Amino acid sequence: NPKFDSSSTCYRAYLQLLTANQSRIMGFIRVMVPNRSVADDILQETTLLMWEKFEDFQDGTNFSAWGISIARNKILQQYRKEKRQHMMFDDTAIRNLVDESSVFDNDNDQIDALKKCTKKLPVHDQKLLEMRYLDNININQIAKKVNRSTSLLYRKMAKIHRILLMCIKRQLANLE
Repeated sequence: NPKFDSSSTCYRAYLQLLTANQSRIMGFIRVMVPNRSVADDILQETTLLMWEKFEDFQDGTNFSAWGISIARNKILQQYRKEKRQHMMFDDTAIRNLVDESSVFDNDNDQIDALKKCTKKLPVHDQKLLEMRYLDNININQIAKKVNRSTSLLYRKMAKIHRILLMCIKRQLANLE
């Protein structure tokens, strides 16, 4: 198959675009999927599907936005498969983030905004985020640690995520 020939123009064009945009796509995946090995698997599945559908990519359009939309679908598949165990945002929040393309224009701005917004949270909320995403403790274990029901903790985390999402959007809007 000439498409898979490493000397083909199509293959080289794909590799150039992927190389230039892979960190942005991975950044999106890592924001949505805190578990690194799951995120790596999603990136691999995403880049494979991007290659398979590369003929559908419209030259001159935003390659990273195209890749992020494919990654979003892979994340949603994973989300449904694992029933939120490793997911930071719900379906609506993921769609809102992807639809807000300016969120992904500058990775450093996005990370800075997330850091600033996290620092604005009450200390208790920051601790919950640390346990969940830095220590990679699942919601059931955190619920036991903080002596709260799992359902209450899911609602609390969803509220924290909504607050962070709104704050990040405000932070990034102020940079424009």
